[in-house]
Amino acid sequence: MDPETLVACFSRARGCSRDRAAVDLVESLATRMAGLARALADADVQALEDHAKRLQATASAAGLPRLQRAARAAAHCAAVKDQVGLAATVGRCRRLGEATITLLWTAGQGAE
Repeated sequence: MDPETLVACFSRARGCSRDRAAVDLVESLATRMAGLARALADADVQALEDHAKRLQATASAAGLPRLQRAARAAAHCAAVKDQVGLAATVGRCRRLGEATITLLWTAGQGAE
């Protein structure tokens, strides 16, 4: 994953500057993943499906195919009420999302 490529892709999808896109992408990923975690803790299957679909859209806009697939799988598991699959796919979303945020954050720190 190249942070410049991610930011450029998200910038094009959002129609904004690269700096704004970088901030928006980090915020969007963090918000989507926090929503997933809350919904999982609350065992709210409908909210899980909704948050997973939003994360899938964000990942798609940013050019993150692995995160997009994991979020799509989480949404599917929520829709069919597969609790084991849901826990596994939400965990995968969390790991991939956190890795992306870390990558973007450290790249941003190095640019200053």
